Amino acid sequence: MNVKTYTFVKYIATIASILVLTAPLIVFVQLWRTIFNQQATVITASVILLVIGITALTIYIFLRNILKNKSEYIYKQRDKIKLWISFASYCLSALLATILVIVELTVTANSGMITFYVIYPLVFITMISGAIFESLSRINEQIFLYQKEYLESQEIKKSKIRKIISQQSDAEKLLSKTEMKQEKKLKIDEENDFKKVGSKNPFLDEELNKKLKEQEELDQWLKKDITN
Repeated sequence: MNVKTYTFVKYIATIASILVLTAPLIVFVQLWRTIFNQQATVITASVILLVIGITALTIYIFLRNILKNKSEYIYKQRDKIKLWISFASYCLSALLATILVIVELTVTANSGMITFYVIYPLVFITMISGAIFESLSRINEQIFLYQKEYLESQEIKKSKIRKIISQQSDAEKLLSKTEMKQEKKLKIDEENDFKKVGSKNPFLDEELNKKLKEQEELDQWLKKDITN
């Protein structure tokens, strides 16, 4: 669960509030300007808006309560009070809107308009109060969630940095091994080249033959001397 979850649920409350506020407003406009030719159209439109709005509001309250119970943040008593005031304000607003629509549809036009002037501000105020208290109830939780997301993002960054450093270290080790192998191979090649050059050097062969010849002459001289 994160901040985006609360944002999605808040959208449901916003849509529900608009629908609930629109239902009695349509009836008022009908009483004032007669925008629909048939009364049944106004009744149908206002009832549909009320039903959808109250249903969405009920879903919102249900989901919001679930989020509260699933949250890792431990609600303080004052936060719980604000949340329950929010729920009560939403419910009161929906109830007043329903009563207002019923009154507007059952009384005369003048009485309906007067009733609208009296009750509709209460519907609006209670709806806004519900939104305000709901926001106040989750300020500390929002801070907690933001801190949690920040720490998680920092941990992910650190993990990526450690992975990059590890990869660089492995690459350096591999490069070092490769260089050692190349140096060893180069040394062996140099030794082999030296041996090949030494075995095929004519100057070395001539010097060796000369020494052998001198040794043979010395041996012959010694033999003659012994014989005499």
